[in-house]
Amino acid sequence: MSDTKEGTDRNINEVTHKNKACKVHYSEMWGLREQKYDQLEKNEVKTTKWKPLSPKSEFYLFVPRDEELLEGYERHPSSTSGGSMKKFFTITLLLCVAALLYAQHPPQRMLRVSQFASVTQTVGVNEVTITYHRPGVKGREIWGKLVPFGEVWRSGANNATVFSFSDDVTINGTVLKAGKYSFFTLPTEKEWTVIFNSAADQWGAYSYDSTKNVLMFSVTPEQIPHEEWLSYSFSDLSATSAKVSLRWEKLAIPFTITTNTEENIRKAESNYSNLAAQQAALLARYSFDNKSDYERGMKAIDRAIALNPSYGNHNLKAQMLAQQEKYADAVKAGEMAIEVGKKANANTGAFEKMVSEWKEKLPPAKGKKK
Repeated sequence: MSDTKEGTDRNINEVTHKNKACKVHYSEMWGLREQKYDQLEKNEVKTTKWKPLSPKSEFYLFVPRDEELLEGYERHPSSTSGGSMKKFFTITLLLCVAALLYAQHPPQRMLRVSQFASVTQTVGVNEVTITYHRPGVKGREIWGKLVPFGEVWRSGANNATVFSFSDDVTINGTVLKAGKYSFFTLPTEKEWTVIFNSAADQWGAYSYDSTKNVLMFSVTPEQIPHEEWLSYSFSDLSATSAKVSLRWEKLAIPFTITTNTEENIRKAESNYSNLAAQQAALLARYSFDNKSDYERGMKAIDRAIALNPSYGNHNLKAQMLAQQEKYADAVKAGEMAIEVGKKANANTGAFEKMVSEWKEKLPPAKGKKK
């Protein structure tokens, strides 16, 4: 019986849904005992118990004995009793316990044949980091065999090698912006091509896309004493440059990274000054908003202007003076703010009107009537 009212004069023990026979289970979790169809059809049952997803079905309280037959039914969110809710709470509890255990015990590190390594070098104030995996020679013929000539190589093992720069750098005359880059090489017998690619997170060179290359240049390999495990190193360090070398077997691939240390220092100093100016201006704003501790507030806004003579800081100083009814000083500071604002293409119209109102409050000059 599916979409008809046949059998409404008897207890309903079986229904059909999706061509499956279901037993109507009147368990104590519903507090129901052998109810008739017309009772099941009441609104309060429709809105609080199990109901079919199909709007055509006339049955609203189905509790199949077989869990598979729950497919196709939904439970009203307000229903909080029953076995399904017990299962829900049990699953939720288990997930919480699992999350807690995961937080207390981080995932076990995987042992790899080619182990992970990372090397970091500060050049001036620029932090350069190389992350890679270290394959071993292990008696194998490397160049032209394990690492084929004429094919792009991940320059390590497992994940592609990654270079990260905290500030802009220059390599082979090309500026690379601060950020992360995957690092590849294309070896040949006499000359290698070094490649920096903008797609930093890659596995090997399988997803290598040459359209994302940001820098390519040629390097002549150097002969070195045998080095069993692939490595990256920094040498010839100065305040503005460092030589990077990829070393493995009996070859080294060197190139130089340079950075504009003087500009980076100025940038860092500017950032610190701006931060200090912001903090001082916030303290002055607090004094202005609360109309209190003007002495401290005025010292703070003067510090902010010394560090960052912006229109906003000059504007705030003028308003703080006017709030203290020091209109002569407020007008003077306000005119300075307007001058600075116009040079910065700021919209000073409303503030100019405010300064004009302060001028009206100034005492008349000697010998003149107001």
